[in-house]
Amino acid sequence: MNVLKSLDLQNEIQDVGFFCDNMVFRNNKEKIIAEVNTNQDKSHYGSDGLIIKRGLFQKFLREKVISNNIQIEWNKKLESIKTDNDVVAKFKDNSDAKGDLLIGCDGLHSKTRQIIFPDAPLPKYTGVVLAGGISKNQSKTPTNQLTFRFGSKVYLNYFVTSDREAMWGAHMKIKQDLLSDLTSVSSETWKQKILDKFSDDSSYVSEFIENASNLTKLPLYDIESLPSWYKGSVCLVGDSAHTTTPHAGQGASLALESALTLARCLRDTSDTEDAFSKYQSQRKPRVEKMIALARRQGEMFTATNPIKKWFRNSVLSMMIKKNSQMFDEIYDYKVDW
Repeated sequence: MNVLKSLDLQNEIQDVGFFCDNMVFRNNKEKIIAEVNTNQDKSHYGSDGLIIKRGLFQKFLREKVISNNIQIEWNKKLESIKTDNDVVAKFKDNSDAKGDLLIGCDGLHSKTRQIIFPDAPLPKYTGVVLAGGISKNQSKTPTNQLTFRFGSKVYLNYFVTSDREAMWGAHMKIKQDLLSDLTSVSSETWKQKILDKFSDDSSYVSEFIENASNLTKLPLYDIESLPSWYKGSVCLVGDSAHTTTPHAGQGASLALESALTLARCLRDTSDTEDAFSKYQSQRKPRVEKMIALARRQGEMFTATNPIKKWFRNSVLSMMIKKNSQMFDEIYDYKVDW
């Protein structure tokens, strides 16, 4: 939100999303074990938190790009990069594009990263699949409240909008050799798999799963660290440089921060490679700290060991109060544009 504020887009994006009033952590019997009030976020961090569908956010950004007369080409697949005087990106349809520099913001399985750093560490599967969807008419659930629910066998988070639409995701431990089931098994079968995981818990959350019109299934990966984010006049940004799991809620935020930082370094530094070097040195420590935080929280939230689950549920409230500095590290960061 603070990045969008720097771009004078904060007020417009508020019309597309929903404000989050508070965050609640519940056990499998619906008992509240911890709570985080977000009413002071604006005064503490400069902006309120916003919950938004990723597709609507991408649409919002795309429309802003187009309105600024920036061209978008669709259905292009990168095949190779040549860096002589200019950078030339060649695509599988035999077309190409030339420029002074190339920014690879092509995500988790970045082709740009594979080309410029063929020996770079590969994204590492965390052992967790996020299966989620959108469900209508959730009349029993408080609205504008982000809930983290630790079930007996699986962890679920959900947010119900003021329009009574639930956005939810179940974080399920799935062995890597079973990932082929994500595409080969029907959504209805997957729904039943998730419902079975909640069979020992209170029943009303099952409505989320039963009423979902569409099911998304995403294996969660991260990259702990890349030795470098740039080579010559080619540079990585976003998930292509710093893939993280969603357990700290910072994937999109880190990408926005990095994009603004990279833009500032290119604006203020005449030499492209020097600009890339400054961008990397300013961003790498933060993103690697957030990647490690997300991994630790993911391991805690998805714990299946009874002792680890008991410990988490018993001390979570105390940990949140004690670690208020952790929230400051996440949310108080600002790019000096």
